[in-house]
Amino acid sequence: MDNLTMEEVLAEYRLSLIQIHTLDFLLLSGLYLLVFLVGLAGNLVIIYLVSKLSAQAQHNTSRDRVLVNLCVADLLVILVCCPAAVASSGTKLWLLGAPCCKLLFFLQGSTLCTVQQDCVHRVTVLYK
Repeated sequence: MDNLTMEEVLAEYRLSLIQIHTLDFLLLSGLYLLVFLVGLAGNLVIIYLVSKLSAQAQHNTSRDRVLVNLCVADLLVILVCCPAAVASSGTKLWLLGAPCCKLLFFLQGSTLCTVQQDCVHRVTVLYK
């Protein structure tokens, strides 16, 4: 057994934290790519259809506004959180910095609030 100095042990430990497990990372990246593409396409199609139908029928209901709001919030999460999740999934360290960490938590929280608002809206419409 080798006698390692404290600096060598710490250097080896730091290296193990940023080591990427290739197969796991590739599988997870593929799944996130699938979620990214389906979410991006689906939300853009919904926004396009709602805006097109609202323009043709000359009506702008609260349901349409809530649906577009939900799609925009979902797009923000997909565009920001999916790439960050892939970037951080390869290592055990957060490499994207404190501002990105705060932005991600804010976006995830605001999306949760939007989904809750949509649920409350549905309940109030159903039980009127």
